[in-house]
Amino acid sequence: MIKKIVSASIFFLLILISNPAFCLSEHDVERILDSMRELKTQIDEVETKLPDLDREDSDFSLVGIQKSLMETFAESHELSTVVTHKGYSSVDQWAEEGARIIRAMMAITVDEAVAKTPDFKAKVRADPNMTPEAAETIVRSMKDFNQEFQALFSDVPQADIEVVRPFISQLDEVF
Repeated sequence: MIKKIVSASIFFLLILISNPAFCLSEHDVERILDSMRELKTQIDEVETKLPDLDREDSDFSLVGIQKSLMETFAESHELSTVVTHKGYSSVDQWAEEGARIIRAMMAITVDEAVAKTPDFKAKVRADPNMTPEAAETIVRSMKDFNQEFQALFSDVPQADIEVVRPFISQLDEVF
């Protein structure tokens, strides 16, 4: 009996994992963009309630960002209308999709910063106004910072990142 339950569980898990509904698409990103544009009057609130990069206790997890979106728009009378109009089945679905897109954006931003690190390190080390010890301290701090942020977003699916990447400038405008 237990063997059948385990087998059935694995079977359903494989179906869920392979389900395209769990993959972001360009259409999903466009829906989030459109919904955020329609909610533009409340975008300033989103920025103040989303996790702050400078805070130690910021929650950048999918659930943390989803919760932030839900809290931000909790009092919005407009949200459920916009969400329904954009084809979402619920505000929860909208918030989850939005959180996935935001995390992909953050992962892209971190990757871009890490890619620029060698140039930054070279400039710091070449700065005639800086002692070699000070330069190395800055370089080590940058390395630690990069590793910390890469770890925060290491679980973002590469497929999400690739879908979101072409929309970065548009997403930056609404977030």
